[in-house]
Amino acid sequence: MKNRSFPILMTLLIAFPIMSCSLQQGSFEGPIYEPQQKRPHQDVNVSLRKLEFITDVQFSPDGTLLAIATDIGILLYRTKTYDNPEILKGHTGKIWSIAFRLDGKVLASAGQDKIVRLWDVNTSQQIKIFGINLSHKTNIVFSPDGKMLASGGMNGDRVDNAYLWDADTGKSLRTFSGHTLAVNDVAFSPDGKVLASACDDQTVHLWDVNTGQQIRTLTGHAEAVLSIAFSPDGNMLVSGGGYHNAVGLWDLNTGQQIRTLTNNAHLEQQINVQMEKIKKHIGEKGWSNINGEDVVFSPDGNTIASIGSSFIHLWDTDSGQYHRIHHNGKYPNIGTDVAFSPDGSTIACIGWHEAHVWDVQTEKLIRVLISHPRRSTR
Repeated sequence: MKNRSFPILMTLLIAFPIMSCSLQQGSFEGPIYEPQQKRPHQDVNVSLRKLEFITDVQFSPDGTLLAIATDIGILLYRTKTYDNPEILKGHTGKIWSIAFRLDGKVLASAGQDKIVRLWDVNTSQQIKIFGINLSHKTNIVFSPDGKMLASGGMNGDRVDNAYLWDADTGKSLRTFSGHTLAVNDVAFSPDGKVLASACDDQTVHLWDVNTGQQIRTLTGHAEAVLSIAFSPDGNMLVSGGGYHNAVGLWDLNTGQQIRTLTNNAHLEQQINVQMEKIKKHIGEKGWSNINGEDVVFSPDGNTIASIGSSFIHLWDTDSGQYHRIHHNGKYPNIGTDVAFSPDGSTIACIGWHEAHVWDVQTEKLIRVLISHPRRSTR
């Protein structure tokens, strides 16, 4: 057996400076340290073979970049070609969420290591690192003015809250308490005055960002609410979660649900056929038919997209008409996240092991970015 003392010693020496700067118990604030500048990892082919999980996808505000969060780092694609992505490395473990600042100059990433990293998009360098008590399901998002970050996280009573942070220092600014179970998603209204939080307790809470007071609770889901998004004009909110027919559209002026977005019978039959194929491929234990794993508005607000199972579902916002469906992948795959390009012409979707880009109008697959056969869970 080889002598392991030296490697272990070196590991401790390397880890100690980071550990010594980590947060004190009960604290949520950063920053931890200013990062040393390193070039992003360039050995893309080797790294992609090691990729196990894909967790988030976001277009940059100008549409020139597509960022994909994984367990090996952030893949940064230039959308002109979608070739040879850079890999931004720094997190240990999975990256749960990524978000571009509205000016497109900064990308934030939050990981399993409970660290938030801010990246300079132009140089691909880390510019700040700080700690946040982040729940593994929760998205992290920039406020429209770029000065704050919002997230969800676990408190001492094992109940999730929504949190507001200073985007420059990582200092905790406000805690939004009121949910009784895990917070799965957070979103700012376009004017930055309202924060919405989606929860396992089947509700969506709307909060006043300045005062921290709860404005309204949206109720009507029969299962956990997994995702939320404001319409571009801020007058509506879409929420998704649970299983069949679980996408809701809300009027934020009244707090009333406008409609439940559903699939027509013919397309529902197509989905059921595909679900049977998925069950055979990955087994009953690995199967779920979540219909609203992620929901988004198109940039013009006219279309709502939801991803779940192996499909991208599209609805007309005004009529609720279910007018199109995309099949998400060559392999049976549980879809987890979807994003429109800023011009609305392209939609990117990810699953646990796949990432694709589609043309919205033609429904044609533009590019398969990542495609790994699912391993059987049986």
